[in-house]
Amino acid sequence: EQDFITDSGSARDVGNRIRDHGLSIDLFQPFRDFEGLPGDLRTRAFDRAERKFDLMQELGAELMLVCSSLHPKALGGVERAADDLRELGQRA
Repeated sequence: EQDFITDSGSARDVGNRIRDHGLSIDLFQPFRDFEGLPGDLRTRAFDRAERKFDLMQELGAELMLVCSSLHPKALGGVERAADDLRELGQRA
């Protein structure tokens, strides 16, 4: 039996083994410090999200938990956060 903690297989391999055991990954977490970031930080946050979406697809996870941003450079405003989260949902 392999130890998943130290397994060197790909994310797809890990996802397949999990499914082979009749299990599923229902939620990928955490994804934090995303909404409200300015300029280049916002671009990097969306790039990070795209990489997480790729990983989630390999694992077979369909939901992502997005924690509230605590990033010190995050800008306030409900509209800005809503716009970022809306775009994240569209990309997903």
